[in-house]
Amino acid sequence: MREHPCARAIRRRQSRLVLLLVMTVVLSLSWSPGVEAQKLKLASSVRSLFSLPLYVANNLGWFKEAGLDVEIFNFRGGAEASRAILGGSTDMQAAATENMFKVIDQGQPMRALMNVQGPVNGGILVSKSVVQRLGRKPTVNDLKGLRIATLARGGLADMLVRYVLTTAKLDPDRDAILKPILGFPAHIAAMKAGEIDGTMAIEPFNTMLVDTLKLADYVFDILAGEGPEIFQEIAYVSLQARVSWLEKNLATAEKVVRTLVRAQSFVVDPANFEEVVKVAQKEFPDANPEVLRKSVRRQLHSYAPHLTKKAVENNNILLTTNKLISRPLKYEEVVDARFVKFWDAFKKK
Repeated sequence: MREHPCARAIRRRQSRLVLLLVMTVVLSLSWSPGVEAQKLKLASSVRSLFSLPLYVANNLGWFKEAGLDVEIFNFRGGAEASRAILGGSTDMQAAATENMFKVIDQGQPMRALMNVQGPVNGGILVSKSVVQRLGRKPTVNDLKGLRIATLARGGLADMLVRYVLTTAKLDPDRDAILKPILGFPAHIAAMKAGEIDGTMAIEPFNTMLVDTLKLADYVFDILAGEGPEIFQEIAYVSLQARVSWLEKNLATAEKVVRTLVRAQSFVVDPANFEEVVKVAQKEFPDANPEVLRKSVRRQLHSYAPHLTKKAVENNNILLTTNKLISRPLKYEEVVDARFVKFWDAFKKK
């Protein structure tokens, strides 16, 4: 029995209507440029290459793809950034995990959602004049009597220098002069002016001090595997948020974590090196291009999302040794396990 032409036409119209309805539903469930993106204030405790995954995700438009309108704020140290997030001025932050330990110990519930970078992307350096006076590569014992710049009393740089001095049987308060100076550009200015003898600096500023300005040499370079072994596996910089904010914005936090894991995978892939360098140059326009390339290349192995129990344990050791927390923190007090499932998307080439 042959189908009447009118019936076939009706069926075709019905099929098109069903297809159109399905497409409308799918589009309504996904974000599109016509829909207002959710605003998010994302902080970096200092302007540093440890936040390179944030800068990459933002510059390549991946936050926007996820339906987020992200504004990145660069602070001058972890203490300053923590005050902002606890006061609600920012929503999430990439900051030293050790500072979050102190905040939690003081009764402020915060959690790390992923690792941004580890190990520490820096080291202790001393000025060329100190090296010339010694006539050899400086050691930790040579820090005795020197003026060493940190960011803030009790901050990560301060804690690492104090740990190094203490393990070398030097008294951080008597055998050296630790000078809190906010912002690593100010460290460079202070070394140029002869106001400090050394610094605990991070990338790209340590590479600038050593390779571009030739103002300093390393006592030890953590990225090169030097210094105390404990520095090689610590929770250095993590993505953090207040527990109260997370409970109200879990879906947003998941979008941020997925986007940053994607950015980390992109950063560590050698095929993307030139594009990653372009982002770094945009964020650090005053840096020497060749030094910036070297700095980025030195750090590629250090971007990964996994926050291990060993890393949290090592943070506890550093903090309790410096008497900066009253007790070791449990892993679940530090890491929000709801985000662990997103870490496995990380692909390292």
